[in-house]
Amino acid sequence: MRSNMTGSVLGWLFRQVNWGFFLSPKGLATLILAIGGCAIWFSVGNGEQGHELISLSRPWFGQSDNRAEVRLQDSVIGHSDPVTEIQTNLSTDNQLLDQLRTLPVMVEQFQQQTQDEKWVTVRMRVTGYCACTKCCGKDDGITANMHRIRAGDVLVAADKKFRFGTQMMIPGYNDGQPVKVMDRGRAIKGNRLDLFFHSHAEAKRFGVKYMNVRVKVS
Repeated sequence: MRSNMTGSVLGWLFRQVNWGFFLSPKGLATLILAIGGCAIWFSVGNGEQGHELISLSRPWFGQSDNRAEVRLQDSVIGHSDPVTEIQTNLSTDNQLLDQLRTLPVMVEQFQQQTQDEKWVTVRMRVTGYCACTKCCGKDDGITANMHRIRAGDVLVAADKKFRFGTQMMIPGYNDGQPVKVMDRGRAIKGNRLDLFFHSHAEAKRFGVKYMNVRVKVS
């Protein structure tokens, strides 16, 4: 009699189940999740030793602050440890991010090193001059490399060992930005340098200075 009653109950439950839903992709996924959840719950209930404890912080069923800690058996996850894999992947990603963060610094250091290799420091006696007859013996405003001086021009006169177009950085002149050698002078020999000014008063005010000049090596 008990067997007949059990069969009747199972038959009634069988008829009540919506088999169309469980045969759909969504239904199969729900069924798999339910079976997996039962297996995990059973594993947690056993409390066996040697299982890995994993904290799942993803919301369950719409609850934003629920956390579940479950133990996964080695037989369920096979030979791979998901915690170790995640930690390894995170470690690799962090190393990559650290390398990317240091990339701008490395580029800047390389550029500085390249710049240092192209520029040399020369101790020079520096004076000033203008385009007047007192300074140049003429007033046509044309430099030794046939450049006609215009308003706002910055240039230097240097010895012939510095080719025309050689760039120099002189402290306090042109805001420390590079200027080109575009002129010569009878008194400008060796490590002497003449800075061009647009007035005789400015050139005279500059006076005579001994400075460390940066010269670009080409």
